[in-house]
Amino acid sequence: MIDSTTYFLAYFYPRVAVFDDYSGWDRMDFTDSQEFYNDFNDYILNVSVPKNYIVWATGDLKNPDDVLTSSYSRKFASTLRNDAIVRVASPDDILQGKVTAQKPTNTWTWTSGHISDVTCALSNQLRMGRIQRCRRPVYPQKSQRSVRL
Repeated sequence: MIDSTTYFLAYFYPRVAVFDDYSGWDRMDFTDSQEFYNDFNDYILNVSVPKNYIVWATGDLKNPDDVLTSSYSRKFASTLRNDAIVRVASPDDILQGKVTAQKPTNTWTWTSGHISDVTCALSNQLRMGRIQRCRRPVYPQKSQRSVRL
């Protein structure tokens, strides 16, 4: 918990141990001081929260029309067409109940593929934005890999 209405969730679901051809089953206990040794997976994450809560998660939001009001769903959809960082909703918009569908609860559905972990955060008081996934390689080009000593 970050504050009374803001939460960050990580390592909140069971893990299956990895079996590899080097040392067999990974038997190391998770002690919260290191990352898991795990495989890449595909995830579908459903997070049900009260109205006026925003959910941020790893991957792609699959149901913006179900969890956002129509004007904010359109604004969110417009962010998917470019690489700019866009502020979709301010904290005031969220606190005034303008952003999310006004049902008792909303279930946000996120999907992500071929990744090693998934996490999410939720709040009813932080701004909502959209940062597009990096579409270019994050590793340097071959000419940039050499290091001078």
